[in-house]
Amino acid sequence: GLYQFSRRYHRSEVGFWLVLCCASAVYLPLQLRLATPDPYLIAFFGLGMLALWHGWQQQHLGYLLAGYLFIGLASLAKGPIAPAMAGLSMVIFLLWDGKLKWTYIRQFRPFLGALIFLAVALPWYLLVHAKTDGVFTQAFFVEHNIDRFSSTKEGHGGGVWVVPLLLLV
Repeated sequence: GLYQFSRRYHRSEVGFWLVLCCASAVYLPLQLRLATPDPYLIAFFGLGMLALWHGWQQQHLGYLLAGYLFIGLASLAKGPIAPAMAGLSMVIFLLWDGKLKWTYIRQFRPFLGALIFLAVALPWYLLVHAKTDGVFTQAFFVEHNIDRFSSTKEGHGGGVWVVPLLLLV
């Protein structure tokens, strides 16, 4: 699938190298074996971004809707990081391409996308909030999402400089 997708928008060599990189990524199979929601985030987020890209390129509403559905599922796996990463990725892409204008943003159908996203994620979050008397909401959104950015968690340390350094490496 990745090969076909990249071949459609780039050269065959790009598809070959993409598949080779994914196949040789030691961390990917390891991530799939861990007892965390990360594999689901990775899978749904990747599918969502590919669908959004294809839908935007082809102006195909079905792919755009599928993309937002997958981003909603990714949010169920890991929380608000999924729509935050998707939105930031879209802004960076449009900025890089010189198309950060409402004309191009509108082609992503962001308001319809927000409705699809909310239709997928909101019922779950509301039901689990009610069933746990708000304990899940406090732990999931505050402790596991907001607090992670303000303090270290589970022995993970390092300053703010670590992420840009890792990206550079």
